[in-house]
Amino acid sequence: KPEKKEDNMQYREDIRKFLSCLFSDKHPDHFILVWTVPGKISKFFTAIEDASQYVESVRDNHNVYFGVGLQDSPSKKGRGEFEDIAGITGLWLDLDIAHEAHQKKNLPESVDEVMDIMQGVQWNPTMVIHSGHGLQLYWRFRETYETDTPEERNSAQLLVKRFQRFVLELFLLRGYTIDSTHDLTRVMRVGGTLNAKKDPVVPVRIISIDDSVHYNPSDFDDLPEIEEDKSDLPQVIINAEGLILDPQANPPMEKFEALIEADIKFEQSWHHKRKDFPSGDTSQSTYDQSLATLAAMAGWEDQEIV
Repeated sequence: KPEKKEDNMQYREDIRKFLSCLFSDKHPDHFILVWTVPGKISKFFTAIEDASQYVESVRDNHNVYFGVGLQDSPSKKGRGEFEDIAGITGLWLDLDIAHEAHQKKNLPESVDEVMDIMQGVQWNPTMVIHSGHGLQLYWRFRETYETDTPEERNSAQLLVKRFQRFVLELFLLRGYTIDSTHDLTRVMRVGGTLNAKKDPVVPVRIISIDDSVHYNPSDFDDLPEIEEDKSDLPQVIINAEGLILDPQANPPMEKFEALIEADIKFEQSWHHKRKDFPSGDTSQSTYDQSLATLAAMAGWEDQEIV
């Protein structure tokens, strides 16, 4: 359905406002990732205006995402990997709301309920986005948290993880859960675009922006401590074929998200909610075997399964 002229002007303004809110103070040589589905196309931009124009050009026919992590150069590996991240401009949350687009059932029923729970967070968000079937919230740093070394990347990811774990506890008190999205290679929807995950297509709307709300990473020092990630430590080769075991590794996120979406058994195994194992055995090893089997059936490579 064609949009009215004033609607066109509004979404263009929203795309620019959204990207400017997050990236206006980034280093001029750092790249913003824009990722689109279908096609899984990655584009990289140093200028916010160029990124905005590209998002506008693909918005009508794609789900459009951006990378929360800035990169030093355009990645040759799709959306980029952990070691490619050069900095983050703040903290983020992705909070689902009960909808047929989500397989999870233990989700808040409304935006109002989500925001009521978020009253327990003492830091006001810089920006709140309605993603179509949930909320995305951002807490902007006064300056980019640069991650030039493995230690800095681990520290940045740990800060995001601590923050999200703190919020998760608030949701658990209400009987709800939220997805862990602390990885620095995470992609989120761009405000001003469209969510075409389910019919009908719905807009990704900006609910609020307050550019005066900025934080230093040290403002979150009082968050509860959790074990530090070890994702950049030396890995261990465990067999003659050269398969590598890394206890802190993430699965290939594009394939993982696609399989979670496509296979209910994989999704239930990941969340330890299977009730159909013939033996009734719900041990960790049974769930590990289930995940490995389903990933193999989906065509994953051996190292990806490991």
